[in-house]
Amino acid sequence: FHYDSTLTPLAVRELADRIARRCGGVAAVLGGSDHLNLCLIDPAGDLKELSQAVKSRLNGRGGGKIGIFQGTVGVTAQEVVQFFADWYSSSSVSN
Repeated sequence: FHYDSTLTPLAVRELADRIARRCGGVAAVLGGSDHLNLCLIDPAGDLKELSQAVKSRLNGRGGGKIGIFQGTVGVTAQEVVQFFADWYSSSSVSN
């Protein structure tokens, strides 16, 4: 998970793509300050379950395809950080 308040929506997507390719697992990048943009990328997986959780728990809007979710969240950056800390600790993600 990476957060940078200066990232534009395009930069959020590009950084998530680079991280996912380099690490080989789920990349979650959050950017912006007033409107928070989120991109999730998992080149080898299906993000349907995680993207549904983002939409319901973080007031998320957006979509994508298998392996990619891009959109906005309607909560604070701190709430997003906590969501992913909880998700990583409760999931079987080893990255």
